This record gives sequence, structure tokens and C-alpha cells, in this order.
Amino acid sequence: MKAVELLEAYPKAANVIGEFYHGKMVSSLENDGDIIPEDFKEMIKSQEFDNEYLAKFIDSNPRFLFDVFDANDIFIQTPLHWKGEDATFGYTIESTGTDTMGSSDTYPYRDIAEKFAVEKATEYLNDKL
Repeated sequence: MKAVELLEAYPKAANVIGEFYHGKMVSSLENDGDIIPEDFKEMIKSQEFDNEYLAKFIDSNPRFLFDVFDANDIFIQTPLHWKGEDATFGYTIESTGTDTMGSSDTYPYRDIAEKFAVEKATEYLNDKL
């Protein structure tokens, strides 16, 4: 699933993701002191992170969302599985030590496993809210 579709399918999670990264950006602007002009800071603070903007980051690197999930007590692991000389990746998702979910499927590359894990974790976050 493309990231924009994922964010549209889970609007409560999309809102949390947008607020999280908007807050991070605003915080980084404040930490730069006088280097960045005040009018630019105010412009950034007033902007919203819409789904299409966020989706660009997520599609290029699903791991972009791991900090959001960590902040919401949803933890993703992508363990390595060996089958003879071939390595594959799976995923597990844990929340506050009680809920654990994962996939019995394995994927040839970590980023593919992360993509599927992010989809499942986004659904879980949305349901949790």
C-alpha cells in the first residue's frame, strides 16, 4: 500500500504522525537560536504536514515512522531469519509488553519487512487512539 493510501485509511494515526513531525521541526527551529529568521520560523510553525507531504518521506524510508511508534509505545523489530545460507527478514510489533503481533511471512530485504510492519503498526496505532 502506498503511504498516502495508508494515511488516508487511518486518519487518527495520520494526525498523530503529522503532529509528531511538525513538533520535531518546530523544536529544531527553536533550538537553532538566531540562525534562522523569525519570519521563516513563524511560516514553518503555521504550516500543516498533510498526508501527501508525509507520504513522500514514508514511501522512501518506512523507518521514518519508528520514532512515532516508539513515542506511542508501539515497538517494531525486524529480526533476521536464516534458511541455510539465505537470510530473510520478518517483523514483530509489541505494545506495552502485552500485545504482540507479527508476520509469519519473511521478506528478502529489511526495508520490505519494515514496510509491512509500518502498515500493521499504523493500523494498530489508529485503533488504539
